[in-house]
Amino acid sequence: MDAAFSIRDLSLYFGGLCVIKKISFDIYKNEIFTIIGPANSGKTSFLQTLNRLNDLNFDFRKEGTVLLNNQDIGSLDVEELRKRVGIVFALPFPLPLSVFENVVYGPRMHGIKNKTKLATIAE
Repeated sequence: MDAAFSIRDLSLYFGGLCVIKKISFDIYKNEIFTIIGPANSGKTSFLQTLNRLNDLNFDFRKEGTVLLNNQDIGSLDVEELRKRVGIVFALPFPLPLSVFENVVYGPRMHGIKNKTKLATIAE
């Protein structure tokens, strides 16, 4: 069975701080995958890496490989990646956009372009 995600020698850094050091494992389609650990152990940073949300942080650096269906996530169009890899946070995580743009981000990614319809969705 091919892995949906293949993580190899993944290390994550914010500035000079290493938050995850050289982890490697596979996550398979339809597998229930759980991450458990203490606060500030890199759980959220890892999950944000899977759909490239950490790319928004200028201080972030990734070493190693993250493959989604045998494709490096760095080579994928970020919007296409985020259509396939979602993340739900316990607390809100707005993108560095206006409130309106955060609300209509999902509908826009799914092809809604009509400004009136987007305004209705946002309202």
